[in-house]
Amino acid sequence: MVRTLVTLAVLGGVGFVFFAWATSGPESIFTPKDSEPKRTQKDEQPSPPRKSNEPAADSKQPPKQAEPVRRERVPTEVRPVAIPHDNRLSEPLTIPDARVNIIYSQTVAAGRQGQILFLAIETTEEESKQLGVLSYRVKGNDKKLYRRWIQKQDAVEPGKLHVLSEKKTFARLQEGMTVAEDELLGLVDPSVARNDTEIKIAKLNASQAEARASTKTKEEAEKRFDSLVEAARRAPGSVAPEEMRGAKLTWERYIEDENAKLHAITVAKQELQQAQTLLSLHEIRAKIPGVVKEIYKRRGDAVKEQDQVLLIQNPYLVKVEGFVEVQGARKLAQDMKIVVEPVQPEEPVVVLRGHREPINAVAVSRGPRHYVVSASEDYTAQIWSLSISMNPKTDKPAWTYDALWRLEHSAPVRSVACSPPGAVSNLCLTGTSDGIGRLWDLGPLDKEGGQLKEPRELKGTHRGAINAVAFSTDGKQCATGGDDRAICLWDTQTGELVRRIENAHGGTINSLAFTPDELISTGGDRVMLAWTLRDGEKPRPRRVASLNGNVDDLGAFYHVPPKESKQKPETLVLIDQGRQLRVLSVPGGSTRGVVNSTTGTANFTTFALFSPDGKTVLSASSSDNRLQLWRNPALSPRKRAAEMRQYIYSDSPATCAAFAPEAPFVVTGMRDRNVAVWMMPSARELEEPVANAVITDVGKFQENSTRQVRIIAEVRTPTPGLMPNGTATMVVYPK
Repeated sequence: MVRTLVTLAVLGGVGFVFFAWATSGPESIFTPKDSEPKRTQKDEQPSPPRKSNEPAADSKQPPKQAEPVRRERVPTEVRPVAIPHDNRLSEPLTIPDARVNIIYSQTVAAGRQGQILFLAIETTEEESKQLGVLSYRVKGNDKKLYRRWIQKQDAVEPGKLHVLSEKKTFARLQEGMTVAEDELLGLVDPSVARNDTEIKIAKLNASQAEARASTKTKEEAEKRFDSLVEAARRAPGSVAPEEMRGAKLTWERYIEDENAKLHAITVAKQELQQAQTLLSLHEIRAKIPGVVKEIYKRRGDAVKEQDQVLLIQNPYLVKVEGFVEVQGARKLAQDMKIVVEPVQPEEPVVVLRGHREPINAVAVSRGPRHYVVSASEDYTAQIWSLSISMNPKTDKPAWTYDALWRLEHSAPVRSVACSPPGAVSNLCLTGTSDGIGRLWDLGPLDKEGGQLKEPRELKGTHRGAINAVAFSTDGKQCATGGDDRAICLWDTQTGELVRRIENAHGGTINSLAFTPDELISTGGDRVMLAWTLRDGEKPRPRRVASLNGNVDDLGAFYHVPPKESKQKPETLVLIDQGRQLRVLSVPGGSTRGVVNSTTGTANFTTFALFSPDGKTVLSASSSDNRLQLWRNPALSPRKRAAEMRQYIYSDSPATCAAFAPEAPFVVTGMRDRNVAVWMMPSARELEEPVANAVITDVGKFQENSTRQVRIIAEVRTPTPGLMPNGTATMVVYPK
């Protein structure tokens, strides 16, 4: 309603005229005659005419104007509403943009100089496990069996050691390979060290032989001396004293000689140990388990002692470093358990190219075959076939797609929707800028060689573009909304108009979403309404919330709790509040969760949608074309919206999005005329995270006078997606 107010003010004998122009006012939702307020007899009586000699009203007072009839857009009942308990925890302390750093890193160096013979790892795990128990025979000595010598376990004994060579099969070492602790990764030419080891073994064996000879000589000398002593006892004077002293001296000399030979054995053992140590230095081994990050030398390269050969890092045991305000740091303590959530950027798995103008809307069909329908300003909607299979070699999903049909229209296609899984027919609804809706039957496409038939036009039009379309949960009805502020309900079997709601909003209809018993709508008046739909009755609106941001397409989800919870089903909607998205319960009007922008400065924009199972929320941000997938805080046990994915497409911002109802992907339409397909997280990733890190240090100083304190935590549980040199969010829950 448009009205002009004229106010005359008199100040100091001078009149000022102020014009106030109001371009909008409260309007009725319905315009049928029976919705007009009834006029009483008193209201219809004309006011008596003023006589000519009666004084006029005080010129200083503005003339009284008739009060306009005020009609509420949405009827509201005055009543108390109980807020259901959801066991919400206190708000956790979050530390975003924490840096992930490596704890264990090894630069593997060459222990000796020489030429690298190989850099490789063993090809079979079974063979690696058997290295300590394999038996070998030495040529020319078939009576003995030899096994690998274990340096820290086996003693060095003469006659038990032999230098052997074994032939093994290795795979060339490459960046990204996983290696185990103490695994053999390479070998510097050990020829000289091997020869020296063989010499030391021979020297040890020789020392042992000399020691045995010395022992026998000592024993013989002892016997001779004992014989002389016995002869002197039996026949005194028969043995000269000089001879007796000479025999004793010989015996004592051989005792010392035996001791010297035994010490020689000890020296030979130590020399052999030294030779073995020098020989082992030619082996290039991993001292820590991890992943090969860089290789500096290759096979055949000459290296000096302590030259760097490769770099190993353990990406599974990392530390996370972030900064928190001083007042937040006071809540933290060393050894406190926290949750570290990785930031996981991801690019599209498939980009569908074929349109000539920006994409206005996208939808995904139900059924075993997944059809993506994209609507564009180029007067067409295109149908794409998308299939997913697992690559047996990589155990990763493999995507294939084909462009099947181009649906040509008489005007730009502004909206599209596909019938839900509960519908009997597999339909697609398109809405164009000239106000015409069309139903396309996708059922024939499920058959080999199936042909698409001509569409069924809805029997009625909008007075302007159709900006939003939706199917009911059973697929029997569909709804359209457009620039004319009207919402129309149609029968999908006949295309007949079931009901038209004029002036449903005070502006363009932006989005529509069905639940089993309601229709959720948003409009250019920045209001969300819930329409109660009952057969034979007019749809009755209920104001859900006001919208304060730039998100036009807001999702709704009908949540059916588990039976054991004894809670009633409810409709959850997303409410745009600038840098916040609130998950609101429509029946109770309570906020069930909040999604906060991680940038702190960028608002949410364009769309915010629930996934078909309600576990995640997809949003678009005004910052660097960012798309984010969040855990739905309303269904999370901890009531926190954790960021699950960052979908990166830097070429263009997204204009629309749709989840696949029966497949793990989501599609977004882009302003650069392309359609991007994104992979959804696995069921395991959607599980509520547990504490995976421990705070090891709470800073004692403020950093650079910023009133921030450094917090360091060590991640002690392998966490998928947590990558060194990346970023993560540290979350400290009150419990």
